[in-house]
Parts: sequence; C-alpha cells; structure tokens
Amino acid sequence: MQRASFWNVSIKSMSRLVETIKISNGRIFHLDLHNNRFRLARKELFGIEDKLDIKKFISIPADQKTGLFKCRICYSDLIHSVSIEPYSLRNIGNVKLIYDDAISYDYKFENREQLDRLFAQRETADEVLIVKNGYISDSYYYNLVFQKHHQFITPRKPLLCGTQRQYLLNRSRIIEGDVSPKQLLSYDKIHFINALTPLGKLSLDIASKHIIT
Repeated sequence: MQRASFWNVSIKSMSRLVETIKISNGRIFHLDLHNNRFRLARKELFGIEDKLDIKKFISIPADQKTGLFKCRICYSDLIHSVSIEPYSLRNIGNVKLIYDDAISYDYKFENREQLDRLFAQRETADEVLIVKNGYISDSYYYNLVFQKHHQFITPRKPLLCGTQRQYLLNRSRIIEGDVSPKQLLSYDKIHFINALTPLGKLSLDIASKHIIT
C-alpha cells in the first residue's frame, strides 16, 4: 500500500498546473480565489504550505493595460512561466452530451488529455456537456450554470471547481444542484462561466435543436 501511495504522488508531482486569471483594463480579478486554489494544490500535491502570493509574479506591460487579457501562470513546486495575451469570448450555438463516468480533473493540470479526448467527440457541436454518473458536470472550457426563470443552478459535482463559480456561490448568486440530461430541456438557458467569462456573458437558449445527444 505504501508503494502505491508513493507512485500516485510521484505521478502527480510530474504534472504541471495552471492558473488562468482575468486582467481587464489593468485590473486583476479574483486574485484571492486564485491564490487559494494555487496554495491548496501546492499543499496537497507537493507538500508546500507557504503563503506565496501569485500577484508578485504578474507584471502588466503598459500596452496591455487597456482591454481584456488572459494571464496564464504555469507552476508545480516552482513557478515555471507567466504569460499575458489578449482574450476574446467564444460563440456557442450548440452543445453535445458526452458520457464518461471515469473522467477525473480535480486539479487544474496543464495536461488535459482526458478532456481533449471528450472534446474531440463533439462532431459538429461547438462545446460539450460532460455527463458523469448520470449528471451533467462541466464542459470543456467552462463550469456551467442552468437558469430556470430567476433561479441559477450549477452542478453540485463539477470536474473542477472554478474561481468564477466559487465567486458566484460566495455571493449566493447561484446555488448547487443536480441536473440530469433528462432534466435539461426543463431549463431556459445554459450559462458558460470561467475566470474570464462572468455569468451572463456567454449563454445558450435551451432548445432541442441546440442539444446533440
């Protein structure tokens, strides 16, 4: 048993992680939530318990202080790289349901092979809705929020707990719940959220023509 545990930790320690942070008009968003996830991953995967602040590694060039940018920090026990590049919102016109009960993405690893494999099955769809153990969990790029009238529900068990999702939960703007594929058409909209995409910026009206099963 000790040998198995050792190798599990070793495999995880070989994988690098990323934090993707929104910078808009020179302002860094949700830094506290990114720091929390960054520190927790370093503690659980590498046994590092320092309170390193990732802000100290972000330097915004003068020509990137106007507009929307994505800051990408790649790290393990060390900070490997920091990049800042322009970001634009995607368009999503339809989604495909993809089923996988074995997928796991508890940490924001740079290696996304499992997610890549599911995304490759989307055929003509713009995005996938990943169904795990009977319930919709996440999409490829986003956490999900399902709207019914004025109620906003995010899957109780996402593949990855994103910072935008946590921000909205902390402010009681969304609640957790279970959404099965059979329940999907009872909702009005799907909202796609991530660190750079707040609630309401990217959504899809739910209709059978927009859902590929």
